[in-house]
Amino acid sequence: MARELLEGFIGPRSTAYYLRGFDSIDKRGGGVRPSWNWPAFLFSAAWALYRKMYIWFFGFWGITIVAGIVEKAGVPWVSSLLLLISMVLFGFYANALYFGRATRAIAHANTALDDAEERVDYLRRKGGVHAWVPWVFGAIPAVGIVAAVALPLLHDRTSDKRGTSTFSRPDSSTYGTPVASTALPIDDKERLSGRTSIANGMLVGNIYNGTSHWTVTEVIINLYEPNWFIRSIEANKSGLPVPRFERYRVPINVPPLTNREFSISVNWEANEQYEWNIDEARGTRN
Repeated sequence: MARELLEGFIGPRSTAYYLRGFDSIDKRGGGVRPSWNWPAFLFSAAWALYRKMYIWFFGFWGITIVAGIVEKAGVPWVSSLLLLISMVLFGFYANALYFGRATRAIAHANTALDDAEERVDYLRRKGGVHAWVPWVFGAIPAVGIVAAVALPLLHDRTSDKRGTSTFSRPDSSTYGTPVASTALPIDDKERLSGRTSIANGMLVGNIYNGTSHWTVTEVIINLYEPNWFIRSIEANKSGLPVPRFERYRVPINVPPLTNREFSISVNWEANEQYEWNIDEARGTRN
């Protein structure tokens, strides 16, 4: 295989590394031969998109979706194992898959194009890299960090401008004497669900505890106007009133795999629109 054509397909990034790898695979007769690729192992879908291997990029998204479904079904270790196995296998065979793609592209160029320069230009367009991929995937953690810092600040400003208290707690005698509790891990907290409605200044609803080894003793519910985050940013830019965001601490006793009702006084009217979520949960491990 002409070295110039391979170089054109690989592009200017890590050219020497992939030429050595392709030479090794070619000497062993081609095919899907294992050889380790650290970037492909560590970044999997991002690496596939970076190298324009779109089928494998979408394949990893599919695996991630399946892993999320398995985790929601209550077997997170199977989800983690599925992701790990797919990453390891891709780390071993990414070079061979990339070499196969290069081989097919070069064969097509040799068949369809007579001019050598046109072949190289075609392969540069067909191969190479998406230089924007590292920036986009690198920005995702940064956005998460900024959101983690900005949300509490926006919440504090919301509370100050609207004059509402950060927490509201009902009479503890309604729920019995509080007991020592521990914050639920994120995976277990996400297994809590429920329904709510507002009537006569009361938020009423129920909490379902989807865990099998926690008794939930307290939840913190966020109550906020629809599209609160985007509207808060716009309000801070324009000086308009910040939409309401309130938190309510609700003592409750929900054993594993059971459902319990609750009611709590809130600063909302029945006809006001709202959204809600369970922000935190505490409980005792069984």
